[in-house]
Amino acid sequence: MKAPTRLTGPVTTMMDLTKAWLAGKLARNRDLKDELGDEKAGSRETACEASIRSYASNVDIYSTLNSSIDGLTNEEAAERLRLYGENKQLDIEAVTWKSIALDSVFNCYSILLVILVMISVAIPDRD
Repeated sequence: MKAPTRLTGPVTTMMDLTKAWLAGKLARNRDLKDELGDEKAGSRETACEASIRSYASNVDIYSTLNSSIDGLTNEEAAERLRLYGENKQLDIEAVTWKSIALDSVFNCYSILLVILVMISVAIPDRD
């Protein structure tokens, strides 16, 4: 078993390590408290996560989508149908094995490799 390396500098004892760890933890908690407010200070939730959580409440979702807990009214549904159109899947072409083979052979990386092979064959060796 390898002996632990002795620390040098300002942090030399286990007590100093503990104090440094606690000081860093307290500083992070202070920053978090400033950023999120006192109620989130003990958690590891970041400001981004807190804003996402605030958007996830039902009231915000309903107001953002202009809806309610009961859903859309018939008038609102007809208006959205007129504005956005029907909700249908777009027609997608079938992928054939030929197109997959051509795409795998004639892609940028393969073409670059062919060009580099031609250059290396064209340039003579230094011998």
